Amino acid sequence: MAKKKRRGKKSKSKQSVDTSSSSSASNKKSEPTKLTAKFQQIFNQVVRMYERKMYKKGLKSAQKILDKFPHHGDTHAMRGLILNSMDKKKEADVAVKKGLKYAPRSHTCWHVYGMIFRTRHNYAQAAKCFRVALMNDKDNSMILRDMSILQLQIRQLEEFSKSRQKMLKAKSNSKENWLGLAVSKHLLGEHETALSVLKSYRGTQEDFKEPTYAGGEIVMYENMILREFASPERVLKHLDENAFAVKGKMEWVIAKSRVLLRLGRFEDALKGYDRLLSINPENYSFHRGYIYAKLNRKPCHEMSSTTGALDVDYVGTDLPLNLDKDFTSKERETIRELYATTMMKRFPKARAVKIIQILHSTESNFEKVVKKDIMRALLRAQTSYFTVLKTIYRQEPDEMISKQKMEFVTKHLEGLLEEMEDDPPHLKLHAFILLSQHYDLKGDFENALRIADSAISHTPTYVEA
Repeated sequence: MAKKKRRGKKSKSKQSVDTSSSSSASNKKSEPTKLTAKFQQIFNQVVRMYERKMYKKGLKSAQKILDKFPHHGDTHAMRGLILNSMDKKKEADVAVKKGLKYAPRSHTCWHVYGMIFRTRHNYAQAAKCFRVALMNDKDNSMILRDMSILQLQIRQLEEFSKSRQKMLKAKSNSKENWLGLAVSKHLLGEHETALSVLKSYRGTQEDFKEPTYAGGEIVMYENMILREFASPERVLKHLDENAFAVKGKMEWVIAKSRVLLRLGRFEDALKGYDRLLSINPENYSFHRGYIYAKLNRKPCHEMSSTTGALDVDYVGTDLPLNLDKDFTSKERETIRELYATTMMKRFPKARAVKIIQILHSTESNFEKVVKKDIMRALLRAQTSYFTVLKTIYRQEPDEMISKQKMEFVTKHLEGLLEEMEDDPPHLKLHAFILLSQHYDLKGDFENALRIADSAISHTPTYVEA
């Protein structure tokens, strides 16, 4: 009997061992598979290969890991990301879902899934995936960065600001994080907060003890924010106080000249624009400021407004739209004389000077100036010249004068074609093209086609005709 009892006890002990071993096996299945040091290095190589777009090598390395660790979720996810980049979307979805099955709490898997949704422009699902990834690793800078970019892209500005605050809190010594937070506050319309963030950043950096280009860009960004909501006096004060920190002085001079013009300090503004024109006489925004300062007046739309930091009239070197709608006929004559004499002597090769002179010329003055300019364009085979003339017609505030200008140029070109010889041969060809474009603008399509056919007959090999 004693022996039997002992046997019974043994059997019980075996059962308890079996159950414990089965429970440990189930725990192992629920836990994510961990790689050995050797295979962890291979996994890191897979990530680098994806970043370098070495997709085939990345897939081979991922397969090596999966042959040894078939339940490693992060590797399945990375394999899916690579397949998605190779435009194998169905295989990519299967691989990523496998990864989530084997590692449902892996921030890497959810991050990868969000990146795949983002490439397919499914931003709502991408944002959900990034949020789950952050729940599993709340301080991961890569996920926070991708999340913030996505929020900015879909205009979730408040969420974008919160993400940027988290990024700054996690890594306060990063310049990108400080500037990112300032930009988020600026976009939300919290101008004073944005300025205080930039001021705090500048106070902690050595870059601002000596002038640098990077430091100067931040100062000018501060000034741009001020121009959007503050008074011109405060904008000017900021520029004067921080002049030492701006190494690239041209942007500083542009900003100061603009604010001086708004304040009605025309002599000081004229000096600034004069300096800018000596650097770049082809910039129409500089000419625009110079003209207003010379006439001792502000632009009409700025009489009652101090905003407009990104006003298109102040940006770029394109023809100045709506330039002459603010001016009286007397002022236009003053501008024409100024550009025909003083400015033409100072900048004889500047096209902007010549075009502004044509813009403000009327009747006999226009005819005299435009004749020379048309011949110059034809001799140089300037196919884009019609764009310049079309802009001049459209900027003329008086519709009758605009039609008269167009009619004069059309008749002048017809006269040139009657008198012109084929020497040089391209001269007549480009006169045909320019005339055809004028008929097309007038809506006379029959004559436009007739002249275009003449151009083709003249030079059949010329593609532009």
